[in-house]
Amino acid sequence: MLSFCFRYLRNYDQIRDAVQESLFKAFIKFHQFDEKKASFKTWVYTILRNTCINYLREGRRKPFIPVSTLQLNYFLPDREAIEPLDQMVADEQTYILQEALGSLSEENKRIIKFEILSGFSNKASAKAFNMTHDGYRARLYRIRKELRGNEKLARYYIDN
Repeated sequence: MLSFCFRYLRNYDQIRDAVQESLFKAFIKFHQFDEKKASFKTWVYTILRNTCINYLREGRRKPFIPVSTLQLNYFLPDREAIEPLDQMVADEQTYILQEALGSLSEENKRIIKFEILSGFSNKASAKAFNMTHDGYRARLYRIRKELRGNEKLARYYIDN
């Protein structure tokens, strides 16, 4: 599958993401597979080809940022481009946010990080975690409520 993808995409990170996304789509849509129309391999490779084409289309509109490079600091301003006082505030924000996330259970950390970084709909995210759509939404609500209840996080954002 990787070599098939390489014909379309020349970026290793994009290739891995496209293969993973294609397998996820195939898993989600498996109930729509009809062996009378095509073999399973043909069906999966069609999904893979269409995913690669979509990556090529999106590549013209927005730059690709590998998920492996995304960290909390990615969303904060460049350290050299801001004033020392602003840097202190940014460092404090990062520390408080990391501490608040650290208070969550491992499963809740995975869910909230997946929600922030994936861009999937709640239905697709629920299927990724083997949950019902309503169960996933309820879990997100509880996680957000727990984060809002974090004393340091609430004090910082209410005071500032």
